[in-house]
Parts: sequence; structure tokens; C-alpha cells
Amino acid sequence: MFVQMWGCDVDIQFSKHALKRISERNILKEIIINDLITSENKIGELKNNQRFALIDKTTNTTIIAQIRDFGETIMIITVVDKAEKFKTKYHTDVIIYIN
Repeated sequence: MFVQMWGCDVDIQFSKHALKRISERNILKEIIINDLITSENKIGELKNNQRFALIDKTTNTTIIAQIRDFGETIMIITVVDKAEKFKTKYHTDVIIYIN
């Protein structure tokens, strides 16, 4: 799936694990895409292969993703149905809060 970010088409890919969690937790892909677009400027500051967490308290979701191919691809690793008190797996993950 391609989404317009930074004036380019960015390939949004979902891992098998993410697709399974999206289905199990009844999370809409539209929420994920909207959160990515909303955070476009902050995501654009990340380095290649950087993992990040988008924490959306409004929808109570957290998206774990990774920048790939120098910003041409964003891989959704998993999606969690909680935002409050969420802890990332790796201390190097960048946390981006969505208001």
C-alpha cells in the first residue's frame, strides 16, 4: 500500500505478525495510516532502519514500525491496543506521541 508522505509515494508494508495483531485486536488499518500521515514530519527526522513507536492516546493504539530504504518504505512490525503505560522493547526505539 502506498501513501503520500514528504511529497513522495511511501510503501507501507505490514509484517505477518502485524497483520495477525491487527485482526486479533480489531484495529483499523485506516487508523495506522492516519497516524503515519499525522506524524509525517517527526518520522521524516528518523534515520534509515530506525525503529519507532507511534503512541495514539485518542485511539488507544501503539504502532511499532521501522524506516527502510531511506524513507521509501515503512514496515509496520506490530500494533498494540494500548497507549497508556506502553513500554518499547528496545531502548533505542524513538517514541512519537500523537495528540
